[in-house]
Amino acid sequence: MIQALLLAALAGCGAADSAEKPVDTGFCDTVPYADWNSFGQGFLVQNCQPCHASAQTDREGSPADVTFDTEQQARDQAARILARAAPEPPAAPDMPPQGGVSEEDRLLLRAWLECQ
Repeated sequence: MIQALLLAALAGCGAADSAEKPVDTGFCDTVPYADWNSFGQGFLVQNCQPCHASAQTDREGSPADVTFDTEQQARDQAARILARAAPEPPAAPDMPPQGGVSEEDRLLLRAWLECQ
């Protein structure tokens, strides 16, 4: 009886631990390499900084606290960037609002922010 209770308690602990840890889907093992220099900086300059640069005077209504001048600023907002520019299906991206970003670049954005 005590052994059964111990096993049940241990099984419960394992379930709680696995719920807290993200499941490794192998995404980072299957996508091309992307880092700040090879992808992130250029992507932000072209697609985000027209509204999200601190020096931008016409931010098209973007929040003043959402600025992507540096890699660290982008990393600090990674979840927000991914939710808006490269969301998991079935959600559709709504950033940048003018569109024009290829699915390949959205995949690389996700690879850069999730795998580096």
